[in-house]
This record gives sequence, C-alpha cells and structure tokens, in this order.
Amino acid sequence: TVRKVFTVESTNELVGEIHDDTTGFGISELVAANRTFLSYGKADMIVDLWEKSGERNDAITSMVYAMRHIDVGLSMCNISEVEDGIVRLRELLKGNHLNDAIGPYSRMFHLVAEGVVRDYGPLLEDDEISFLELVKWAYRHHFYQQTLTLIESRAPVNLINTGIFYYCDDENEKAQVTKVLALQRLELKSYEYYKMDDIDYYFVKTYDRGRNKGKGDRNADLQETYAALRTESLTNTDPDLITGHTACDNTETLKNLLYAYYHLGVVRNKLNHASDKDMEDKRLIVAENDMSYALLYLKESIDYFIACYEKALEEVKGKTPNIVKITSQDVRVCAEQLRQDARLREKTKGKETDDETDSVMNAGTDNGTDSGTNTGPDANREKNVKTGTNAENETAKKDKPNRNVRRKHRRKKKPGTGTEAS
Repeated sequence: TVRKVFTVESTNELVGEIHDDTTGFGISELVAANRTFLSYGKADMIVDLWEKSGERNDAITSMVYAMRHIDVGLSMCNISEVEDGIVRLRELLKGNHLNDAIGPYSRMFHLVAEGVVRDYGPLLEDDEISFLELVKWAYRHHFYQQTLTLIESRAPVNLINTGIFYYCDDENEKAQVTKVLALQRLELKSYEYYKMDDIDYYFVKTYDRGRNKGKGDRNADLQETYAALRTESLTNTDPDLITGHTACDNTETLKNLLYAYYHLGVVRNKLNHASDKDMEDKRLIVAENDMSYALLYLKESIDYFIACYEKALEEVKGKTPNIVKITSQDVRVCAEQLRQDARLREKTKGKETDDETDSVMNAGTDNGTDSGTNTGPDANREKNVKTGTNAENETAKKDKPNRNVRRKHRRKKKPGTGTEAS
C-alpha cells in the first residue's frame, strides 16, 4: 500500500530538495477509495479520482469502469452485471495490460489493481466464475441481500450442471420428460408462462410442489417435506412424473442441500416482506454486543447452505454424469403440438358424430318414412286414436252454437218495458 509520495526538486546545486507530495498526488483519497471498493463494493470515488487525474491510459480506464460495473450490480442486486465486471477485471489482469502504466497516477492505480487481485482471489483465476466462490465472496463482504439473491437465482442451474440434481440422463427419455413439462405448461394461464422460462430453475424450485400439500403432520416444515418429496423422485416409476437423478453418493446429502436451498427462500421472503413482529428477537436474554435475531437467523441459514453445497460437490467431484438439458423452447414447441393434437381429436370426434346422425337419417328415408315416424305395429292404433279424437272435436264444433247467435238470443226485452226479460 502506498502511504507517502515524495518528489525531488532539482536545482543547480549538487543536492536537491525533497518534498512530501502525498496530498498533492491525492494518495490519501486513493487509499480511502480503494478501501471503500474492497470493503463495500463502491467504486464512485475511484472513478472520480481517475477522471480528474487528467491522465490517459486505456488499461486503467477499463479497470475502473469494470469496478463500476461491480458496484452497480451489487447496488441493484443484478448478479449478471457483477459477473460481467469480474470477467472484465480478469481479462484485463490476466493480460498484464497494467504493467505498461506510465505516469504517477497510473502507477498508483497499478497498486490498486494488486489489491483487487488479492481480494477477489479465485474469482479472477478460473475461466468460469465459480458459483460457490462468488457466494463466499459476497457473504464475506457482508453483502447479505446480494448473497441471498445469488443463491436463489443461480443455485438451480448449478445443481443441474454439476450433477447434484437433474431431470434427464438419457436422450431417449428426453421426449417423455419434455412432454411432462409441456403438460405442466398447458395448465398455466398465459400470464404465468414466465414460470417456465428457465426449465432448470423450474425443475429444482417449483416442479411438483402441488403434491406437497397434505404431506406430513400439521407442524411439519413444508420446505423439509418438499425436499424429501423431491428426493423420493430418484426412485420414481410413474411415467407421468419426472424421475430425478443425482451423482451424489448419499441421498441424504441431496435432501439436506435441497432443504437448505428451499429454507433460504423462506428466509429471503421474511427479510424482504415480513413485518417487524415476524423478525423480532425471541431470545430471553440479549446482550448489547449480540447480533440481532434476524441477522443471526440469516447467517446460520447461509452457513448451512454453504456447508451442504460443499459436501455435495465433494461427492460428485470427478464424476461425469450424462446430463441431458431441455430448454424452454423445447417445452413451448411440445406444448403447442399437444394443443393442436387435442383440437384435431375434437374436430375428428365431431365429424364422426355428424356421420352417425346422417346414417340414421338415411336409414329412415330408405324405409319410405321419416326417421321420426312410428313404423311399428302400434302405428295404426296411434292413427286411429288420432282420427277418433279429431272426429269428436268436429262433432263438438257442430253442437256448439255460433257465438253471435248466442248473444242475440241470450236476453230479450219485455214488450213495452225498458227491462230485459230473464
């Protein structure tokens, strides 16, 4: 770490004058800015110092803007931007581009880069950013919200890619697994399709949760019950359900890791949305230097996840399981095909029904009668009954006097009086 900057003022004499130019070179500000970035992920001070220095160096400029990407990603809980900043730093530092730094400020920023290398360690060494190392780095810097977001969003795909828990191990089974997922998609409303945009995430986080209802007793931990249900899928024989696969030696290892992941989801929701009452300290005695209940609860949950994940990684280390991946596009195409097949079956069924009706109608016409006419032995009897009824009606009409005539003869007036005769 640079603590002091001295310069020599040349004169015509044999001895020059030494000056303490630490303040003039802004070394104190740079040291503070470096500590702020390494401790809290804030790069504003470093970017500001470099832009005000007036020096031009493409490597240093790339470095400070990569640091700003990390800062913005952490502030917005955008893990992709954090990773993008780390990748930029790695490419820059691996290429030794900073060794060509010229000028006093460029040399000091070269020392800043050395501090970044020491702090980020394994994240800058491998070609791919390790999920677990990134979790540990964020957790070590007390970026708790970012750590939870990282685990929530990235754990599923890493569980599958490492062989810890995945949904298909045979290309011949891919179509059937895709069909099961497509049927799940067809049950969703159109505004719920986003749930299956990432099949890896859906499989680990959401798939088959409906069957978790009613499992265990009333006081059972639902996340623990769900973890057990998912682990049981390793021995599934029902073709309508997805069979789980794992390269872990012990199924208990898988169950513990799944529970740690599901439990962290509950912790994240409580910290983000729960009321103060849900997070109040429930211990009888709390010393002033003790952690709050919420922080203790959070740290224990993250520590447990990291321990479970490390154990699972150790068990699958060196193994190369056949992991067959399915994309959301595969599921979308299959779901659309199933929908079209269902419509075609309904259309065909309707046409068959119409054909049967036409056959019945044609059969009646061929016999010389309407299809609805009674041609059995009771036909004549029915005809006679109708004829008799009609005859009776005609007779009744004849016997019934005309209404106008009836009115005319109903009442007659007495002669010579203005009254009617009864």
